[in-house]
Amino acid sequence: MGQERRISEGPAAPLRHAPAETGADLRSLARAWAALPQVSDLCASADGAWGFWCSSGLGEVQDVFAAPLGAPGAVEQLTFGSDHFGIRDVSADGQVLILAQSRNASGHDHLLLLDRRVGNRLHLLTPKQDNHRLTGGQLTRDGKAVIFATDYDYARQVPVDQGLVWRQDLTTGHRLCLARLPRPISRPPRLSPSGQRILLNVCTRTEGSGQIWVMNADGSGLREVFAMGETNDSRGDWLDEDRIAVVTDRMGRDEVGIFTLSAGTTQWLGGEPQVLPDRVVIGGKGGFACIAHRRGQAHALVFDAAGARVLPNLSGRRTLVPQAGLPNGGWLALAYDGDAPDAVVQVAPDGLCRGLTPRPASSRRHRAPLDFAWTSPDGRPVQGWLHEPEAPSRGLIVHLHDGPAAHSEDRASAEIGFWVQLGYTVLDANCRGSTGFGFAWRRAIAAEAGRDREQDDLRAGIEAVIQRGQAPGRVAVMGTGHGAISSWKALLRAPDLVTAALPVCGACGPADGVGSLAQIFRIRGHVLLILGAPDTLCERELQQGAVRTLTEAGPAHEVLVFDNEGHGIRRRANVETLLMRAALFVERALAAGPR
Repeated sequence: MGQERRISEGPAAPLRHAPAETGADLRSLARAWAALPQVSDLCASADGAWGFWCSSGLGEVQDVFAAPLGAPGAVEQLTFGSDHFGIRDVSADGQVLILAQSRNASGHDHLLLLDRRVGNRLHLLTPKQDNHRLTGGQLTRDGKAVIFATDYDYARQVPVDQGLVWRQDLTTGHRLCLARLPRPISRPPRLSPSGQRILLNVCTRTEGSGQIWVMNADGSGLREVFAMGETNDSRGDWLDEDRIAVVTDRMGRDEVGIFTLSAGTTQWLGGEPQVLPDRVVIGGKGGFACIAHRRGQAHALVFDAAGARVLPNLSGRRTLVPQAGLPNGGWLALAYDGDAPDAVVQVAPDGLCRGLTPRPASSRRHRAPLDFAWTSPDGRPVQGWLHEPEAPSRGLIVHLHDGPAAHSEDRASAEIGFWVQLGYTVLDANCRGSTGFGFAWRRAIAAEAGRDREQDDLRAGIEAVIQRGQAPGRVAVMGTGHGAISSWKALLRAPDLVTAALPVCGACGPADGVGSLAQIFRIRGHVLLILGAPDTLCERELQQGAVRTLTEAGPAHEVLVFDNEGHGIRRRANVETLLMRAALFVERALAAGPR
């Protein structure tokens, strides 16, 4: 029978020793990788004086940091939270920030105002809550109000199956509902440069599609302005009062262009197969950067009055991604690869880079991955990143991203780095359904419903690694969200290869094709089910059902539940605990073999 262990705030009880064959201090190694700095939510003040970002790993939770951009200066930590913070917007002078936070990372956000003028004081703007979604939080141009969207009606105090756009006065707290859309809004509302209009990236048609709507700042004139059919996804942001930079599916390809409101026309700038666009980042001089991908690696194309050009990468890292435009034509950007932690850099108009984040000393040993290719049984090429240890491999860990609307990159990861330094080979796979490889690959799972060719990709990748002779034929699969569901399936689809699965925040049900007792009875391998109790994407009923089914069916399993985590394990102490438990579980499971 399986074992269940519930983790609250702190890590597990100290372990006496690491796995015998490693000779390493497992706790120290897990602690070092749990402290890996990972950066997100980069933004800059409109005057170009300040850059801001969030970082996890430096403390127990994700906090907010700032640095001056005009001249070298010290990084300042603005928050010291007990729950993760995210940045939604910053005032023109960088003195006021709008932050988002949810209790235990549940995803049910509330908004806060951080005022740097009075010692980084925090002021609650919307109520702490656990029953609806809130997106956005952009300051109006006069700094007197904030714009956001919810699937909650504050007047009736009930969740609704609609998208409501709100304007909240920062002085009085009064909320005015500007618009109601027929479905919830998952992307932040965007004010035009003058603040006179609001752009909404919404889904009002087929699930997974996207359309662009516009309205006046007072809520009048709400209308759809851009759509590419019932199923295609379109999203964009303001270039000026009349033009919107867009990325969209068009005739079976991903394309980037500029849509002009007054004329109702689109100037197409590029697309597949030469350019695989993902999103746009508005620049500081009327242009924009298109973030595109090639074989799972990001780069930027800049479009402005001078034409189109590739943004040079002079950061010293293999990937440089602009996140916010600066008024001088430069960028605040994220630089990364597998060789070191994420870095925040200021990019000058000529491409020269100045690092803003120091590289912390650590016992972590980073190793660059290999760009690894293999062929699926149906002849389709597949790409992933192969991470190999310094010494002969102890086994193969397959790492699956939290997709399907995601992909794996050449970027430092606490989980992957830990496994590699512990002596395992890791295949970080971009099976079909992953983004970053164009329209057809992204839509392949839906187009091939019921065929499970994603699992064919996965098995072929495992076999290709084993055939290299770089990893013994002992395999565990670990993934979060959609990757967790794929790890369950791998135990059923490839029992001759896959001995263990570590699904994180992805408990399966019958709708996933894995959840029935009959299917679970077929599992010959071992399962470590890792859950966040407040997870709102993998709901408690689904979690409890998965644990109950495992217990009734009887495969060898353990359950690790974190009471203060949502969809993903992110608190530093919890990451440390997860890594230690996972290492001991995998060592036991691979040694025992299939049941």
